[in-house]
Amino acid sequence: MKSINRLRAYMQGHMHHFESCERGANSIMCINWFPCHHLFIRLYKYKITRVDRVMIGKMLKAFCGHTRGAAAVEMALISPVVLVIILGIIDFGFLVHNSMQVSSATRSGIQFIMENPTSYSANAATVVQSATNLPSASVSVTTSEGCRCLGSAASVDCSTDTCSGKTPPKYVTVTTTYSHVLILGFPGVPDPWTITRTASIRIPNS
Repeated sequence: MKSINRLRAYMQGHMHHFESCERGANSIMCINWFPCHHLFIRLYKYKITRVDRVMIGKMLKAFCGHTRGAAAVEMALISPVVLVIILGIIDFGFLVHNSMQVSSATRSGIQFIMENPTSYSANAATVVQSATNLPSASVSVTTSEGCRCLGSAASVDCSTDTCSGKTPPKYVTVTTTYSHVLILGFPGVPDPWTITRTASIRIPNS
């Protein structure tokens, strides 16, 4: 009886180890895990009867086979992580979709300027904003004119500068900006996320 009490005390002191044993182990004592295997050795270290050994074996079986509620605990732990990943994927999808809308709207503005090179300024912003499903108030459109020589990105003065002795070509640049508000804020990620698209087209010199 003293041996059983000593083993019971040992088991109570190592409860967290017993709960790690899996159901369906190689024996009734779940000896494939080290703590339970250690107890299995102790069963033979102490001189106890077969009846006592069976009683202790039943106790070990109860400890090693107790897995009720494990799935619920695992689900509770992993659900927040899965939810954050899903929201991040949805957020990224909306961001890509809105970026495509802004790019398409900017190209629409360029096409309108190409068709109306001398009278585009009054309606260019309206054309760009109406070309998207985004709120017009959140879409900012600016147009600017400038001159530069062919093959160069440097701006030149349209009135005084020349390109190889000729009048420099004139370009109109359309810049569209939209602020995408994220569903879920992430550390280090700007919120709102600013989407900016720029396109240019050459127009006749006035």
